[in-house]
Amino acid sequence: MSRLCRHVFDDRDPDNPQYSMTEWDLAIRCGGKNQALTVRKNHGTGGYEIWDYRNDEVVVKGSLEKVVEVVNDLEGRRNVEHGCSEYCLPSEQEA
Repeated sequence: MSRLCRHVFDDRDPDNPQYSMTEWDLAIRCGGKNQALTVRKNHGTGGYEIWDYRNDEVVVKGSLEKVVEVVNDLEGRRNVEHGCSEYCLPSEQEA
């Protein structure tokens, strides 16, 4: 089971600061033909997105919990959960 922690999305992309530096790719079999889906944080809204980076299109918007639920639906199994892991390093903003 993979665990997707909100802290991995804290750092902003220096080339596009509205979005997180980290993106979490979905399994290659997800999405339609010619889609490449990834999870990212939109720092402008504070929400999370499933983004098709091949077509530059947001497929789903919402909380991390909602996005993880959709990821599991797309992947056809419950193999991703949200929450901190033992390796989580919260940002200094929360320390």
